[in-house]
Amino acid sequence: MAGVNNAKDYYTIMGFGRQNPDGSPDIYDSLLQGGIVAVYYLGTLVGALLGGWFGDKQGRIRAIAFGAVWAIFGASLQGSAQNHSWMICARLINGIGTGILNAIVPVYATETAEHTSRGQFVAIEFTLNILGVVVAYWLEFGTSKYRNGDTAFTWRFPILFQIILLVLLFIGCWAFPESPRYLTKVGRGDEARYILGRLRGETGDDEGKADAEYADICNIVELEKSSAKAQAYWKMLFGVGSGKLHTGRRVQLVIWLQIMQEWIGIAGVTVYSPTIFRLAGIAEADVQWIAGINTITYALSTLICVFTLDRIGRRWTLYWGSVGQGIALFLAGGLSKLARESTGSMKTNSGNAAVAMVFLFTFIFGATWLTVPWLYPAEIFPLQVRAKGNAWGVVGWSIGNGWLTLLCPVMFEAIGEYTLFIFAACNILTIPMVWALYPESKQRTLEEMNLLFASDSIWAWEAEKNYAILKEENPGLVQAAQRGKSVSSAIGVEGGRKASLVAQGGAKRLSLATGAERGASLGGQGRTTAAGGEKEFAYHRMRLTADLINNSLSYLNPIKERELDLRGHKIPTIENLGVAGQHDAIDFTDNDLTTLSNFPLSPRLRTLLCARNRIQSVDKRIAEEIPNLTTLMLANNNVRELADLEGLTRCAKLTHLVLLENPVTKKEHYKLYMIWSIPSLRFLDYQRVRDLERDEAKELFGTLKEPSELALKVRGVKTKTFDAGATTNGRVPTATGGKAFRAVLTDTEKKRVQEMLQNAKSMAEIDRIEKDLAEGRVPRGAADADRMVS
Repeated sequence: MAGVNNAKDYYTIMGFGRQNPDGSPDIYDSLLQGGIVAVYYLGTLVGALLGGWFGDKQGRIRAIAFGAVWAIFGASLQGSAQNHSWMICARLINGIGTGILNAIVPVYATETAEHTSRGQFVAIEFTLNILGVVVAYWLEFGTSKYRNGDTAFTWRFPILFQIILLVLLFIGCWAFPESPRYLTKVGRGDEARYILGRLRGETGDDEGKADAEYADICNIVELEKSSAKAQAYWKMLFGVGSGKLHTGRRVQLVIWLQIMQEWIGIAGVTVYSPTIFRLAGIAEADVQWIAGINTITYALSTLICVFTLDRIGRRWTLYWGSVGQGIALFLAGGLSKLARESTGSMKTNSGNAAVAMVFLFTFIFGATWLTVPWLYPAEIFPLQVRAKGNAWGVVGWSIGNGWLTLLCPVMFEAIGEYTLFIFAACNILTIPMVWALYPESKQRTLEEMNLLFASDSIWAWEAEKNYAILKEENPGLVQAAQRGKSVSSAIGVEGGRKASLVAQGGAKRLSLATGAERGASLGGQGRTTAAGGEKEFAYHRMRLTADLINNSLSYLNPIKERELDLRGHKIPTIENLGVAGQHDAIDFTDNDLTTLSNFPLSPRLRTLLCARNRIQSVDKRIAEEIPNLTTLMLANNNVRELADLEGLTRCAKLTHLVLLENPVTKKEHYKLYMIWSIPSLRFLDYQRVRDLERDEAKELFGTLKEPSELALKVRGVKTKTFDAGATTNGRVPTATGGKAFRAVLTDTEKKRVQEMLQNAKSMAEIDRIEKDLAEGRVPRGAADADRMVS
């Protein structure tokens, strides 16, 4: 609106100004001028809320088309306005269309870009955005020369020109693919997986990327459904029902980030740059083209952000931007004052220096604060409400812009160049604000953001600590895209679908509470005895009965396999599986299995997920019982010797095996022996098996028919231990006549166990305490005997 505001026909028809004898505008109603500009941002506020709701309901592409249609209607009304009342209504309607687009386009960009280059893609978007600003400004400048700028064409044509671009957007958006994350959220998984395949690639080094990312998206959909209730706008604002997702905090962060983006000075510098140049003593004839040159440098500066945003991060980008902008504005204000009060060469030199500082400010803003406040809201919100969350960011932008554009004419009229000092002070204020409140989102997947904001503390450093703990405790949620790496490098190039499924199976039930927090809640729990009413710590195993099997969840997992969920029951042995019917996958994660055996004939079964049990060995008959086994997850178990896995050597179709966090992985030649003993293996511990490794294993161990002396030696060493959790004739061994194991503690020991659970730093500590209790032992460090002083 900078050029439009200076058009004689415009400010005359709108009734807030007249032309001075020297050709400059004489604005006698600055409140009306600012109000016409500001009401547009009321429209963007309403449009953002509408667009966020529509985008989460109907999809990103439909929302873009909807916004384009609305903006076309508003631009038509604006370009035909006959008085200020008409123009106010038209700008309100046009603003609604812009608000819809502002709420959806950044979300669409972040949801389709890969996490390693997400900032770069959004920065490119804003480079093109500012290129549009350049075109608009020079279009206004050009029309201002038509018949000395005295006709309606001077301001109506630039406003109506946007309709051409909006029509092209409406037609072209239907050729874009829908966001795969939106499609997954609404249950259209096949389409989402196909689009991810086209976006990430399916061959060569790209193979497996799409599968792993899709698995993570499915995980986060499940996590969000279990972590929070449905979120309306007002609930998001106050965090009602959001649980560990903390949407209320995220909303406040993005609103204030956008408000501060305006209060650091860009609203005044861009919309009222001609006024600033006049304050600096620039002649009227030079004001407009100097402002136009400023827009060109502004557009060029955005290219810096394209190459730095994903390298130095969001926080450091804002830091250096605030410092540079603050200095530039302090100098611009001082030099403008000097130019106003000086004469002769001092006035000219001071004015030119002030213009240089405005140029410097705009350049730094384009390289820093322009992009981050738009990128951050689009990437930090949960998938279920991402469009609504970004809409809150646009609300903040609308408040900041509307507030400031309404005040700017008044401020410049009342205090002149001192207005720039206010903007400079706001820049300094943003530095501690960003440091304390805004966690870094660089190189983190959209799915990791829920972990980043799960902390109950508002401080950024606490969020980072909590994130590190949750990332370790939820490997199935974040493993497919480790920070700073591509998806393929995290899971191996081939077999992405199976590897991602293994990662899901190996994870605990996803939770945004840390192990210490869950331990604190467990610390006050126990079993009330009938006799004294006192709480007694008890840990119960559960037999794998037909009732348990029939009452367990059986569902189609993200890769369309029928999966039986038997997680977390502390099952000590496999039995009665014949009643389960045929499944493609069974999940035994978080149980008490000590051996992998006793399966019925299961020709359909291909995937076993057995992480975090106490498995020591694999039965030799497993190849006969599960002839088509392809994927086996045994992470975090107790396999000690290579020979204890001999049963896997006859599994002719086994391609994916995970043994991480087992003692056996520390054995000499562990990897080469597993590659040699299981010829079908393609991935071991998420790493692709290379032909070079196969050749090296064969040289070391010989052939399966003619094994080397070393191979025979390895085969001869097996674990000979007794485990308290082992079964006897298919029954759980008990301490008290068939009842579950129970550790009876003294009052002081109970208190110590509670303290140990509350102070646990990880799930591993909690698991150790639970295991001791389960096996009838007082946890180490809690027993009265441990506290005796000799």
